[in-house]
Amino acid sequence: MEQVLHVSENLGTTTALTREQGQIIYEKICSLIDAGHMVSLDFSDIESILSPFLNVAVGKLYNKYSSDTLNKNLNITGISDEQYNIFEIVISNAKSYYKDAQSFDRAVTDGCDL
Repeated sequence: MEQVLHVSENLGTTTALTREQGQIIYEKICSLIDAGHMVSLDFSDIESILSPFLNVAVGKLYNKYSSDTLNKNLNITGISDEQYNIFEIVISNAKSYYKDAQSFDRAVTDGCDL
């Protein structure tokens, strides 16, 4: 059964900007998927989206679920082409990061000799 998750209703605003806002949506998505629901994440009333929000709300899902699980259980609706471009970048980065987070973190740390 598909559950529609209206981002603007859950955040109480038409902007999705912060990591804290992302955490609210992340937790709601996880609870629905864990309960066996398909999720339709609806951005139709959202005017502005920033990557910090998406990194947590959606990108972090790739640490908990496989790409196959998310492809089957998460549908994104109501976003503009510009917003979709940000979304694609976040997903690509999340997949790369969570594939081998330890190596990525090590490379960043090793490259920062202060």
